Amino acid sequence: MSASPSNQKLDWGNSLPSIPSSTRVFWPSLVIGALCILCGLYLILTPVSKERDSKALSSNPSPILKRTLTEHMPSSDVTVLRCGFVDSKDSTFSLGLEELAKNVSQKTKGKLKIELLSGGLIDGRKLAERELVESVKSGKLNMALSTTSPLSNFNHDLDIFDLPLNFTGFTHVDKILDGNVGVNLLSSLQDHNLQGLSYFEVGFRIFSSSIPLPDYESFSGKKLRVMQSVTLSRFVKSIGGDPVPAPVDKIYLMGKEGYIDGAGRTYPTYWDFRLYDVHRFISETRHAYSVKMVLINHKTFQALSPEFQEALLE
Repeated sequence: MSASPSNQKLDWGNSLPSIPSSTRVFWPSLVIGALCILCGLYLILTPVSKERDSKALSSNPSPILKRTLTEHMPSSDVTVLRCGFVDSKDSTFSLGLEELAKNVSQKTKGKLKIELLSGGLIDGRKLAERELVESVKSGKLNMALSTTSPLSNFNHDLDIFDLPLNFTGFTHVDKILDGNVGVNLLSSLQDHNLQGLSYFEVGFRIFSSSIPLPDYESFSGKKLRVMQSVTLSRFVKSIGGDPVPAPVDKIYLMGKEGYIDGAGRTYPTYWDFRLYDVHRFISETRHAYSVKMVLINHKTFQALSPEFQEALLE
């Protein structure tokens, strides 16, 4: 019988490969290493001629630096106002702001320009409407386009647009916005360093939902997203719903994850934020009329020349 492997005495040393001798490569490696050290010392200790260095720079100017200075640095006689908004660059609101920027530039012969920042992206951060307004208030941002619902947190006079069933139709809305009430509301935020310039009409508010909501009774017990407005939250409670205040750019994810059953909104943002992917049903409640306000930092506006102020207001 053969012995068990565990009882055999194995000589692992004899089975290992022999280590090759390094005597053949030792001296060449040492010589090469010494040469590298000498070259490094030469480069460090040898002074560079300033005259030769300046000539080299002048003969080979950096094209990137030149392009940055000439193309991205605004002229000293041009004033640039940055305007942020949460909607996409392809939205109707973006088209309206582009028209505003074009007209302002034409009226001031290019001396006043408006830089549009879509999607709420400001300096690498994605901001909601309330945060955009806070940035304008503090002076970190010059202008913003915001729905009046978040603005009602600064002045409750703007709750007029969130009061349920307050407007009979578009003609009624235009009469209010173009009249004394609309003009006075544009100046209602000056105590918060905000100045309204004009309105962008959004339309009557509706509810989009993942299930049919054919009447007000069907809203009972449903989680419904509303804008960050006390008045709209109270309206949802009055019809038996559970209000969930949230910015417009959060609706898609909330609907996809089933956190809400429906969302108060308007048709433009329904399409702009692709909510039809998660909310296939519409309830045309027309319970309020949504308006956006073009805002500018009040101190910035007062510091502009009368020509620039007039161009913005026109």
